[in-house]
Amino acid sequence: MANKLSQNIILLIITIIIFILFLEIGARVMAVFSPKFLCSTYSDPNNEFLCQMEAQLSKSLERYNQTTATTYQDICDKLDPQLGWIPKPNCRTKIYSTNSKGFRGVKEYTPTKSKKRIVVVGDSFAWGENSMDNETFPFYLEKLSNESIETINMGVHGYGPDQFYIYFTRDGLKYKPDAVVFGLFLPDIHRTIFKVREYFKPRFILENGKLKLDTDSTNIPDLKTALQMSSEIKKKNRLYSLSYLHGLLNKAARRAASYRGETSLTLEIIDEMHDLLKKENIEMIVVLIPEQGMVEGNNGDYYGVVPQITANLEKENIGYINLQLVFRNEFKLKNQSLYGGHLKPAGNLIIARELFNNLHTKKDIFNQKSD
Repeated sequence: MANKLSQNIILLIITIIIFILFLEIGARVMAVFSPKFLCSTYSDPNNEFLCQMEAQLSKSLERYNQTTATTYQDICDKLDPQLGWIPKPNCRTKIYSTNSKGFRGVKEYTPTKSKKRIVVVGDSFAWGENSMDNETFPFYLEKLSNESIETINMGVHGYGPDQFYIYFTRDGLKYKPDAVVFGLFLPDIHRTIFKVREYFKPRFILENGKLKLDTDSTNIPDLKTALQMSSEIKKKNRLYSLSYLHGLLNKAARRAASYRGETSLTLEIIDEMHDLLKKENIEMIVVLIPEQGMVEGNNGDYYGVVPQITANLEKENIGYINLQLVFRNEFKLKNQSLYGGHLKPAGNLIIARELFNNLHTKKDIFNQKSD
């Protein structure tokens, strides 16, 4: 009896080993023909992103003479040793422009202001990806006020909330805004747990409930070094099949937990930025920008993330605008999508109107004298 049980166990182990072996052979064959699949065989998403960067980094070095920092290959990006990348100053394309500080548009600003001022921080939705300079929501907001306020667009494509915060405290606070708009496109929360995304980036960790920069993420390499790292990561020893499955399970577990880890990091970033602004007597407004599935599909609460965020904002008495309902109503009314990869100008105009209505209730922003 004991011998038969031992034989069955041995047979089971051999079967499992053979099954894994066939899976591994299949995974390695797929990886030969699909670079995308090859890069997905890392359980650590940072290694996956680093792997994906190789081809774009090669093109960046070849085409843009080492001025481009991200895999967008955007000619108006440049390396930044603290943030990873920032927009180049005085850059002009057919679609957009930057001023002498790298902020979106051609208008220049000084720390001394003659009217009320709002700074907008965020990612490509704040920047206005695929929109002209006069089609972004910060631009529309200024026009809706009849230029009684001025808006500085510090959005940067590819940024996460950690970069919003660092960029504003380093380069934006000196412009003495009366209000700061924190434009949070909901999927941006995931970027807080990465040290590699479009390019290398800083990230925070929570230590005793407070933000601390992860020192492992603060060494931003130059493009040649990054290319070498991206090439070498593909040689890292791993079982392709098991690593791939582990990565899938990790993503599923994060979703099942309503992305609690990255949501907590995002909320702490917002809380600490709010505390900083409160000390400076600056109003803060968080704008929750929904992804397309939240508006046109059934993912209304973004896997349970939205209730976590709104509950914390209300608890901390932080002003916010949740755009999901107004976007959904607009979609149902006109049966036309506001999205085209990013927001179309009509979507940007809606954000500006909601912001204007919200800010107009704060009489101190519109009516008090400026510095």
